[in-house]
Amino acid sequence: MAFTDGADVAVGDPTKETDHDSLADNTEFNRDLLDVEHDFDISTGDGSHKSITMPSAASISWASNNMAITHGTGYVNLSSGKWFINDTANAKLTVGLTLNQGANDDEILAFKSSDVAHGITGIAETDTYGFFKKFSATDGGLRMEGLTEGSTAVYIIGTMTSANATKSTSGIGTINLFSELKSGTGATASGADANLVSIQDHTGAGSVTRFLFDAEGSGHADVEWTTYSDARLKSNFAEIPYGLREVLALEAQVFDKESGFYDEDGGLVLEGNKRRMVGFVAQKVRDLMPLLVKELPNKQSFYTLDYGRFTPVLWRAVQELAGRVTSLEAN
Repeated sequence: MAFTDGADVAVGDPTKETDHDSLADNTEFNRDLLDVEHDFDISTGDGSHKSITMPSAASISWASNNMAITHGTGYVNLSSGKWFINDTANAKLTVGLTLNQGANDDEILAFKSSDVAHGITGIAETDTYGFFKKFSATDGGLRMEGLTEGSTAVYIIGTMTSANATKSTSGIGTINLFSELKSGTGATASGADANLVSIQDHTGAGSVTRFLFDAEGSGHADVEWTTYSDARLKSNFAEIPYGLREVLALEAQVFDKESGFYDEDGGLVLEGNKRRMVGFVAQKVRDLMPLLVKELPNKQSFYTLDYGRFTPVLWRAVQELAGRVTSLEAN
């Protein structure tokens, strides 16, 4: 450590101040040569801000809990233990960092870059490209926001080593969103019809929800769901092989449907959330019109039906009926 000439230094018991007025600038201070029995601070006598410099191989360590601050060229390393800003304890943390912003409601963690100048200074400083803050000042919740000069402000990537292709309520994706409801000091299922995920747009009056996904497994759109159907994306055209015969052979039914999955032993587990519905059975549709039903990716998946795919078949059936009517009228 280096001290400036004319400064006082107190080591150990602050009542036993050692006067080092005679120390020249940058005189080295070796703690190992002192008899120190207490914690100690280093400060200047006049209370002004001075610098403490350390040689390249120096470190600050706490022997009682194996915590240390070490440094080298271009880096500082905080090794082991728990690190706190404006806090002293976190029973849920073993090794890591805790930030406590008290009653403040602005950013708790910000990311900046001198390359960025988005100009959205009503939300963040112009060189801030992302930050975390509370969603609600008193209720909490995490708000994550990205800011950009371009068109993509938040970009999330998940990189996997093995894909999960299961199509059931036990299937999971590389990027997963999980919702739950408080229960005592823990959490439980969100509850019937609870909204799990929403997608909103900013409007002049605030925000409006355009898409919702709920606990029943339903998706809700403010306007519509659409699929790309451009001719430039299609080739190898042929007539639909299904029509009036298949429509007449397929039985529409009313049934109870519930969610389910396969457990680790391969046993079917039904969730008991029966809902009265109208529709078709995928296996029966597959027997008549196999192009309308996707094959299972694995034994833990369930057959699915896209009811929109029935439209061309019904269209074909109507055309066949119209042809029969025209033929009858001609006779």
